Amino acid sequence: MIVSYWRLDMKLKSRDVLRQYMKYRRMNVRQLAVASGVSRSTIGHLHSGKRTGCRPEAAAAIAEALQAPADLLFDATTTNVQREVGRKVA
Repeated sequence: MIVSYWRLDMKLKSRDVLRQYMKYRRMNVRQLAVASGVSRSTIGHLHSGKRTGCRPEAAAAIAEALQAPADLLFDATTTNVQREVGRKVA
């Protein structure tokens, strides 16, 4: 059976804006990860551009740690997720 649902994600508007806020607050990736409670890999991927999105909780924590308005850093997006659930028949 396939289950379909909508998920709210936050898309980073620009990695350059994130980098500017980090520079302004004199924070590197590790310091922002500690201050926000978001994993260092997530912060690093957003910083490098490898990832462009994260969960709403992470976006809010990053914005709070940088003392920046969340809507300047992130846009809310919805994604339709489809997953197969149940036992697979061999």
